[in-house]
Amino acid sequence: MQAAPAVGWDLMSFSPHLPMAEKVLILYLFVITATSPFKLMSVLRTFWSVTRAPGKAAIEPARAAYRLQVSANEIQSLRRLAHITLLVTTLVVALLLRADFALFSEQKILFAGFFNGALAEVLSVFAAGVCVSATIYGAYAFCEGLLQRIRMRRQHAESVV
Repeated sequence: MQAAPAVGWDLMSFSPHLPMAEKVLILYLFVITATSPFKLMSVLRTFWSVTRAPGKAAIEPARAAYRLQVSANEIQSLRRLAHITLLVTTLVVALLLRADFALFSEQKILFAGFFNGALAEVLSVFAAGVCVSATIYGAYAFCEGLLQRIRMRRQHAESVV
């Protein structure tokens, strides 16, 4: 009796390397994660110089208003960066899922083990992108609240005088 041909996975046909889109997304997330704290520190340093006590070489009101406006623009750029990061993450994940679905349908895979592994890989990248985006948006919300508090203090101080 002849043995039935073995049906199984050809492990050599699957590449263990990450897709290029995933590599680029991970690099983008690293760059954003590395540069965002510097932008945040710049905003906080501006806030600190504007809110110093009057006896410690306070800056003139016109210059302080200009610095606050520049800080408001930097804060808005943090919000835009968070939105762009979320958008890029979503688009890359959609691209990777499309490729996985295409491979799933081409191979007529009966077992979902491979697909579950690919899905877990894609979702881990998505989770990292959402985490970076949420962190940047949290920094934006913190700085926006701080800016509003500083502006309210300045308006109160001007109305008292």
